[in-house]
Parts: sequence; C-alpha cells; structure tokens
Amino acid sequence: MNETQETINRLCRHCKESVHPQATRCPHCQGNIKQWYKKWWGAIIAILFFPIVLPYLVWKETSWSRSAKIAVTVICVILLVVAQGDDQPSVTSSVTETTPPTSEEKPTSNVSITPAPPSVEIPKYSVVHESSTVRYDGGKVFYVLIDPIDRTSSDFKEKIKALVKKIATKENKKKVSILIFDKESALDLYYKQYVEMSLGRVRTEAESENLSIHLIATYDGDLQTMHPTNSLSFFPSAFSDNSVVGQHIETVEFDANL
Repeated sequence: MNETQETINRLCRHCKESVHPQATRCPHCQGNIKQWYKKWWGAIIAILFFPIVLPYLVWKETSWSRSAKIAVTVICVILLVVAQGDDQPSVTSSVTETTPPTSEEKPTSNVSITPAPPSVEIPKYSVVHESSTVRYDGGKVFYVLIDPIDRTSSDFKEKIKALVKKIATKENKKKVSILIFDKESALDLYYKQYVEMSLGRVRTEAESENLSIHLIATYDGDLQTMHPTNSLSFFPSAFSDNSVVGQHIETVEFDANL
C-alpha cells in the first residue's frame, strides 16, 4: 500500500483491514464501520460541542497539512475561550449602584409633620396687689391689671390663658390664684370690698355692671374647695343675660403649671 493509499483509506475497527473512507460497511468482514459523527446522535454531539469535535475531525479524518490543522485547532480554542467568557455573569451589571441622598435630596417620609401652633401674644399687665390671707390654704393671690381687652377677638381667651400661665410659672407654685381686670376702677372696687373690707357700703348698680364687664377672668390653682381644683372662669361676676359679656361666660378646667 503506497503513502497516498494509506492516507486515503482507513482501517476497519473489527478486522483491521483497509477500507475506503466513505464506506459504511467493511467489504472484508461485513462489519458496520459508519463513522460515529455521521450517525444521528453523533451529529447532535458534533453540533453541541463544535469547537471540540472540529479539531478531532480535522486531525483524524482529513489529509490537510500539519500547519492547517494547527491553525484550525487554535481558532477552535479561541472560540471556546470566548464562549466561556461570555457565560460569566457581569459583576457591574448585577450590582445596583446606590447613591446616598444629598442634602438637597432628602428621603421622603409618610409621617405627617404637624406645624407648631402660632405663638399667642400675652397682654401687657401689671400686678397691682398681692395677698396671702384670702385663700384658706395660704396660697398667694395676684390682682392683675391689663390693657382693655378686645372681646370681639377670637383668641382673647387664649391670650388670658397665656398670661395666667406666665404668672403662675414665674411664681413656681401650684397654689396660686389670679384675678385679671382690664379697668383700674373695677380692680380697686373689688379689692376694697373683698380684701381690705373697706368699702363700707353696698355696691351701686353701675359699680356692679362695671365689675361684671371688667373682671375678665379668675384662676384658681390647686384649690381643694373648688371643682375642678384647677379652674379658669371668664367674667365670673356677670350673668348669662348680660348683653355685653354674657356670651363669653365660661368656666374651664385649666392647670397653668402644665
């Protein structure tokens, strides 16, 4: 057998005799010698593992030059390496970059923020008298004069509460009473009749009307003879039928020390 014949022919795997490369059955032993890659399952393997199978076929089944076979093998190896690299997950693509919020981009919140109530203006006042003999428990009583109050203002009672709170907080005692007037003659009349006991007569109708309108409020803190023990009364000397202040008459539970 010459060199060309040895290159073209192949050996039967059964009887080891020389057979034609394209033969599917050995003419000597009648054995099945169909190449595996020509069978249906071999074709599937060849397709799935193309970069591996191709160099095998080139070296096994062709008469190409050695340099051509090496070139094909190198190309297949490169294709295999590239394919493996593409299968690796990208770190940059899988990691989500988060940027902390800047001072101008603060995170939102579902919590609602209640705005602080507007500050209440405290009326100008002066403490005209102080007494520690009026209350049975020895608590101090303040007789306070303020500027004329605007009873049509919707927040005049809040202003009175703020004033009471300021005086009680300054005294720093719970057992405190405060009487607030917005007319000096009404304050003097009340003080003479109920504290000094120096009025010496019955009040006139005009004086009673003056007192009912201008005794704005009285506060009693921790006074056990009252219910509630911490109370604030508006226009305590007036009756509900008073055409000037009757609609404002009210007694509320109020603790100036809270």
